[in-house]
Formats: sequence, structure tokens, C-alpha cells
Amino acid sequence: MGLICAYTDIKYGKIFNKWIIFSLIYIFFLYTFLLSHGANISYIFESIFNGSIAFLAGYLLWHFKLWSAGDAKLFAVYAFLIPLHFYSKSYIPYFPSLNLLVNIFIPLLLILVISALITALKEAWRLRGRIKELKSLKIKKASRFLPSLLQMFLTYFFAVTILRLFSSLTEKSSASEILSNPFFIFVLLFLTMGYLNKKKQEKKWISLIIYGIVLGYAGLLVFSGEFPKFIYLLSSALIFMTVVSFARQALDYYIQKKQIQKIKIQDIQEGMILVKNEASLLFKKLKEKEEELGFLDPGGLKKNQAELIKNMFRDNEEVKADICKTFPFAPFLFLSAAITILTQSSFLPLINRIFQYLL
Repeated sequence: MGLICAYTDIKYGKIFNKWIIFSLIYIFFLYTFLLSHGANISYIFESIFNGSIAFLAGYLLWHFKLWSAGDAKLFAVYAFLIPLHFYSKSYIPYFPSLNLLVNIFIPLLLILVISALITALKEAWRLRGRIKELKSLKIKKASRFLPSLLQMFLTYFFAVTILRLFSSLTEKSSASEILSNPFFIFVLLFLTMGYLNKKKQEKKWISLIIYGIVLGYAGLLVFSGEFPKFIYLLSSALIFMTVVSFARQALDYYIQKKQIQKIKIQDIQEGMILVKNEASLLFKKLKEKEEELGFLDPGGLKKNQAELIKNMFRDNEEVKADICKTFPFAPFLFLSAAITILTQSSFLPLINRIFQYLL
């Protein structure tokens, strides 16, 4: 199933629902067979719970537009089908398939970061004659960026503090291992920071509440003699802000330089992914057709959406739009499953050691 989905994702840019449905039917009969033949019931329910959380995690990644609906469903299929003992060397209660996510995103992130660095070096070499001019421009921009940087840091401090408080409140529960896991915290911050920053821009009072809570809590820690805890939270926020921001910037830079192409509106087809800003502009122009357009899936435009956009701009055939090239996640999902099965572990222990050393 992994090979079939990897092939269709590379060749056609999508994972077909018929293969997902086939997998789900197989999962249903497999679990029914195991239950009816005296398999350990608690083990079966633990597997079902793990698969259900994987489905929820996949949904969240789809909701935050980090991958398509097909990728999310395929991830849940892997979670249901890989026996739990294949996570034995880095087992996480309730959600051992977090190891699968780690084995997807670490190789992928490394590839993207290396590609982004190579692209950046090429760009720097191309602009080498304008280095002095660019330096003075960047110094001016940096001075204007400092207030935004401070606001970003306060937001990270707030998020890390809330997560740490929640983790300490649940430290006696069986879920404490996952809630205090540095990689889990990193993923949560990666997913939520963009959304939180967007809400702050839309509603200024959210910023005031966040900064008020941060300054109040920081003052409480300092004046109550818990200065080491205050320093720990500061360093945690700084490290997570640096890592998350670097990951986001590397990803955005790579996409901007390598994964975006400009095409005529009349050449738009089903499955194409509009660049976020481009989608916002087009959808604003098509406000009267908002209900017809519906939700913009990260897996690409639906057939009716592509046709509607082309029809609305039929009188102006020279209008162009930026689209993202489709990125095949299915081969990385297959690679992740193979790494998990062969090693019975993931990159998670290594990542946790790095974070624990830094923190």
C-alpha cells in the first residue's frame, strides 16, 4: 500500500481515496479477526486508540495546511497497521505513532534546510556585487524589526510557560511523558505560533492579554525568589523561538525559491496549490462566489474551484497567479514506516537529548 501511494503521489501528485478505502476495509477485517481469535483485548484497544490519535494529529496537520487530506489519512492507516512492538525502543504512551511523525519530518526538514542553504549560498554569490548595499539596508531593517522580535519572544515565553504549567499539572498522569516531551512541545509550537500571531494581528487586545500575563508571571517568579525557574523559561522560550523560526524560514525560503512558479489563470487545473497570498487575493476578488469556492484544501484546488476561477477571469487571459509545485509526502511516509519497522525506534530519543542538553 505504501509503495502504491508513493507511486501515485509522485506521478499524479495525489493519493487516491480508493487505496485509502481499501486499507480501511482491510484494517476493519484485520482487527475483527484478531478480536474473534482471542487476541489481547487491551492491546487491541491500545492500537485502536493510537490510530485514533494519529487520525486526529493528521487532521490537525491538514487543518493547519501542512499537508493534504490524503497524507493525513495515509498516516492514520500506517498507525493502525504497524504493530505497537515496533515502537518498543522509544515507546510513548497512548501515541507511539508520534515516532512515525518524527521519522517523517526529521529527514524531510534536513533535506529542506540543506536545499535552502544551497539556494541561499547561490543567491548570495549572485548578489555578491551588492553586498555593501544590502548590508546597510539590512541594518536599517533590523532596527525596525527589533520591536517585532521582542513581541515574538514574549509570545513564545507565554506559550512555553502555559505548556510547562500544563505539563506540571499532569505530571502524575499517565500522559505526562508525552506532554513533557520536548519534541511534542516543538510540534505544538510549530503548529500554533502562526495561528496565534495571526490572531494577535487581527485583535490587538489578545496581544495586551498575552503581554500582561507574561510580565505579571515573570515579576511573580523574580520577586518570589524563583529566579532559576524564570531563567529556565527564558532560555526555553529563546531556544524554541530560534528553532521554530529557523524551521519556518528555511521552509518558506525553499518554497519561495524552488517550489513556486507563475502561470496564466487560464492554465490553472485541478490539484494545483495556490500560494497563500495569491489565494487570498483571488478569493477576495471572488467574494460573491465565496460559497461556491468553499474551503481551500492544502492538497490543491478542486475541479469546480479551478473552473470557477478560470471563468471569472476569462475576459483577461493575461492575468497570472503563483502556484506551488506539489510536494510528494507519501514516499516520506513510506520511508518513515520502513525506518520504524527496521529500527523499532525513531530519531525521537536523539532529538530529546539535544533539547534536554540545550534546555
